[in-house]
Order: sequence, then structure tokens, then C-alpha cells
Amino acid sequence: MSNRFQQFLEQTNDLMARKFELDLFSPLSGRIFGLLLFAPEPVSLQEIADTIGVSKAAVSVQARILENIGLCRKMRKANDRKDYYMIVEHFSDKVLQLALEKNKRWLAEMEQIMQDFPPRSEVAEKDFPAYESGKKRLEEMMALYRLLWNKFSDLIEEWNEMKKRLQKF
Repeated sequence: MSNRFQQFLEQTNDLMARKFELDLFSPLSGRIFGLLLFAPEPVSLQEIADTIGVSKAAVSVQARILENIGLCRKMRKANDRKDYYMIVEHFSDKVLQLALEKNKRWLAEMEQIMQDFPPRSEVAEKDFPAYESGKKRLEEMMALYRLLWNKFSDLIEEWNEMKKRLQKF
């Protein structure tokens, strides 16, 4: 009989790998993050490498990236020279912060694109259709990112309230 929880862990790690890859990280970072999500105590680099089936060096590089962005932390145990990693205590706050920063960067980039958009008087007549289509679509994208940015402030408040309710259980 197969262990359903182990299958679930593998599926979750696969999902994390794909999710991290969509956010332009290595899929290995996602697998490490998925493993650490379920780790009840800090896990050594060697244990991570053995569990995932990759080299310790590869795990070390990706674990440092996760540490640098604030999703996990490195620690040492007394009388042990190994590096251990664990999820940071308030990792969900960091996930939300990363999403906010990503949205803020997109909004700033869209604003820059719109600022650099040439006036219609400097566009060749043959390019008018592309100019108008592109400008309209970029304005729509910028409006979306502004809306998201404005809603994020409400989301932070709502998330903090929800976390309080979750901690009561």
C-alpha cells in the first residue's frame, strides 16, 4: 500500500518547482521550498540533496537564493559544522511582500514605457494603427497594475486579520 502523504508531498514539490520557475527562479528552488514547508525541524543541505536527488552544491546555491530573498534561513546546530535550513517564521508575509515588490516593479516599468511613448506627431502615418493599438493596450495594462497596487494595501490589512484568526486554531 502506497503512502498517500508521500505522494502528496511529491505532487506539492512538483507544483512548487513549476510555480518558482514561472517566477523566474530555478525549479530546484521550488523543490527545496516545498521540502522545507513540511520540515518540522531544520534540514541539512545533505538531507535536502539526498531527498530531492541532486548534488549538495546545487542545493547550496539555491538555498542561498531562498535565504537571500527571505523565504528560509540558515542555521547551525551546536557542535555541528553542517548548514541547516528552515522556513522563516512569517514566510507568508515575505511571499506577500515579494508579490507587492513584483507588482510595484511592473507598475514602474509600465509608467516608464508610457512616459517614453512618442507623441503621435512623431509617428509615421503607416504606423498609426500599431501605435494606437499598442498605446491603448499599454494604458490598459498600466491601469490594471495601478488597481492591483491600490488593492494590495487592503489585502495586507485583510491578511493580517486572517493570520490572527488562523493562529487561534
